[in-house]
Amino acid sequence: TGAGGLRKQGGGEVWLTGTNDFAGALQMNAGTLRLLSNGTVTAASDLRMEGGTLIIDNTRGNLADRLPDTANIVGWGGQISLIGTNSTLTSERIGAVRAERGTMTIYMDIPGALGTTGYLYMAGISQEQGMINFTHSNVGTYWLGLNPSNEVGPHIFIDGLADGATIPYATINGAGFARYSTARGVYAPLTIEEFNGAVDQTGLETRFSYDRLGGSDALTAPRAINTIVVSNQTDSFIDLAGNSLTLSGGGYR
Repeated sequence: TGAGGLRKQGGGEVWLTGTNDFAGALQMNAGTLRLLSNGTVTAASDLRMEGGTLIIDNTRGNLADRLPDTANIVGWGGQISLIGTNSTLTSERIGAVRAERGTMTIYMDIPGALGTTGYLYMAGISQEQGMINFTHSNVGTYWLGLNPSNEVGPHIFIDGLADGATIPYATINGAGFARYSTARGVYAPLTIEEFNGAVDQTGLETRFSYDRLGGSDALTAPRAINTIVVSNQTDSFIDLAGNSLTLSGGGYR
């Protein structure tokens, strides 16, 4: 309570199970801070993620408003997790996330039981130098953003993003770049093609892999692709051969 804030540092786990109405910053440096039962920190001025894990845990009481809706979130690292419960709708709204440095993870653990749906709403997303990795526990039918928002599974919706947008500083499970659908939320492309400078790959997500699974390194004409992920072990390189290569989605890693 009051104008002060809360800093979680050092190993170990702390549970907050009641109303916490401090008005200062919530800062995560290390360890785990778990909000469960009636645990809330809705008056915090901002959230600073430098390390550790902040868990929004709805397995012992399903609240839709544990974090402040509009407080900015600065990402240097660490992880924000949303954990749902079987056969129940889990929902949380957080402020705008800015990836300043390092990689911050946003993780959803939404059980695959029939009728279980999870929504995480973000007030916005932006980057200075950092990255954001969206990840989830679900596999198969319930991949992040695989189904429309009125169907089961995990969904992350971000205010201000256009339908079909690529988020060039965000990945899904540390792999391909995140895409956005106004109907489904954040999702991963179902396919990532091997880069081939000899064919038209307009709008595709591509990779330039270590073993170069087919495809020409050299461009035979001006090309436009959406994104590309380059293996840091490859000895090959893309030869523009006097042509231009446009990344329409802005994603290069």
